[in-house]
Amino acid sequence: MAMGPHPPPPVESTKPPRSPISRRTVADGAPAASARRAAGGGGSGRRWHGRTTELVLKPSVRYAPGGVHAASLSAQVLLTHLANEVAKVAQAPPPTSGAAAGWGASIGEGGPGLYCSRASPLPGRSSRDRRCLVRELHRFLQQEETRCTVPLWFFRRPTQSVIAGFLALLFGVLGIGLLQTASGIYEARFSYLAGDEEKVIDIEQDIEGTALFSYELPELYTNQKRFVESKDNPIVGGVLSRYNCKDAETIEEVRWRRCPSGTGCENDSLIRNLDRGGSSFRPCGLVALSMFTDRFELKSLEDDRVIRLDESSVALESDNDIFKGKIVPVDRPSTASPNDPYFEVEGEPSWLESGAFYEHFKVWYRQAPSPHVRNLWATIPGGLKRGRYRLRIIENNPVWNDAWEVPEKRVVISQAHSLGSPGCCRLLGVLSIVFCCVQVGITCSLMFASGPEGKRS
Repeated sequence: MAMGPHPPPPVESTKPPRSPISRRTVADGAPAASARRAAGGGGSGRRWHGRTTELVLKPSVRYAPGGVHAASLSAQVLLTHLANEVAKVAQAPPPTSGAAAGWGASIGEGGPGLYCSRASPLPGRSSRDRRCLVRELHRFLQQEETRCTVPLWFFRRPTQSVIAGFLALLFGVLGIGLLQTASGIYEARFSYLAGDEEKVIDIEQDIEGTALFSYELPELYTNQKRFVESKDNPIVGGVLSRYNCKDAETIEEVRWRRCPSGTGCENDSLIRNLDRGGSSFRPCGLVALSMFTDRFELKSLEDDRVIRLDESSVALESDNDIFKGKIVPVDRPSTASPNDPYFEVEGEPSWLESGAFYEHFKVWYRQAPSPHVRNLWATIPGGLKRGRYRLRIIENNPVWNDAWEVPEKRVVISQAHSLGSPGCCRLLGVLSIVFCCVQVGITCSLMFASGPEGKRS
């Protein structure tokens, strides 16, 4: 049988295989780009800054059981066609505006369409939004793996037991150190009631450095919501926090709350200063109305020396920024009477007095978060020697014990420390010991727990 000529052997393609996402870039005006434009198909070529980029998307193979893999593959194929169609109709930004918006950097990092920022004024935003949506949908369907660079041995049981043991040791050392620090800070409390004029107190050890002179008011619920919100809104109010002075706006309301009996309040500094404020009470509110105004004097009984109590810098430095420009000082002439105002609030005369009284007001206006109020009243530069002293209460307001039912008022003399009061150090030390015990339990459970097959790992 006659046989015809043999067919030519198949020509193997020299074209390299494409990756799931490949980008082919040719110079603007190259024959390949011109041929595609002449064919009318346009492909997926787009022009940015003199470069034509063709974006080809192919679904990557992910193995999944049964119909899940088929459904995911169909969705990826649909996504590929949708991305190519969007790429065909996308508008290219002008070179000048693209350079101003930073498109050159985007091309170098993966090309436009891969970032969804709305910060740049891009033309054709609707097309770009569609590309962003397609990109996010593609990422969701691909279910990319988490980029965790922590090695696997870090999560194994021996490593975790070592970490738990280290934390137990750390919290144990920290707790012991804090408890020892609390025991080394000297602090002495002395209580007094309404009607007390002086008390003899004993300081059992020398206080080096600076000594702190504070006052305490136990069981005083100034952290109640209605009380905390009762402040002068133009002074401390803001967009998110609003305050009001309901039932504490006028002089009459202040008098019957501060002095319910109507008599025996001549020594109250706040009541005496009300004549400076006219008919309004500024700053207003229950917080200002309940300001602590007791005054003290400390004298040594051994050498009959008066101890200097410095009341000039008891408020925080940040408090000056809060009241600056809101409580405005008034220029007082040399012939001014004691009833003339020292400050103004929104053009109205204030009952506040300059000097130490204003410092104590700033301290009191920062409310305590608990029912136990403790505020700094003065500092004693140079410390305090061991010995016996006479505490003279110059002004003792009876409204705290008689009307507001505070069980007692206290004076606290303590040593200044960088870690705070001994009570604070003691609390932190106990919490550290508790955390240490928890970490010890975790360490034991990780070291002696059985593995999945009954073996210890």
